[in-house]
Amino acid sequence: MSQPSYPPLAAATPCQMCERDAMRELHVREAAAHAYIQKLKNDLDRTTETLEQSRVTLTHCEAALVASWEQVQQERLGHVRCREELILELAFERERHKETTQLLDRVFKEATRSGEIADRLGERVAALEATERNSQTPRAMELLPNTSPNKNLQVHATATPNEKLKRTRFPGILQPGYQGGHPTPPGAA
Repeated sequence: MSQPSYPPLAAATPCQMCERDAMRELHVREAAAHAYIQKLKNDLDRTTETLEQSRVTLTHCEAALVASWEQVQQERLGHVRCREELILELAFERERHKETTQLLDRVFKEATRSGEIADRLGERVAALEATERNSQTPRAMELLPNTSPNKNLQVHATATPNEKLKRTRFPGILQPGYQGGHPTPPGAA
């Protein structure tokens, strides 16, 4: 903006000078107001631009927040599914453990029962061998010559059960002198 040209000061009257000063002041004020308006327009443009950038940033932040929330929800659902699977696996393992315990109990009962049966069979075998030994002894005396009958009888009686004992499955139970229950210790018979 250009300022109007004023007449030289020397030829001016005091009223004209006041008028000139007022005009100058008016022009200065107008220029200051115009500069201030321009500054406000520039500030408004920058503020509008900043506001638009803030809106774009806010939109990006909202989109990122929504994506994060969806990801958290997916992870939560994944954890819930994983927890449910673990609970099912744990229940399955408990059931298998329970079945294994029951099976082991049955195996133990059967093993105990087999042991009892083996003990009874061992007692029967020992009783049968004792009966057989008792029944064979008189025959052996009848068949043996009269010369030293005790020596031959003893050899025959001990040889026969030992040979049979070597072929049995219960060597601890079927010792000579076993009468059922507990075997007689060696040297006590």
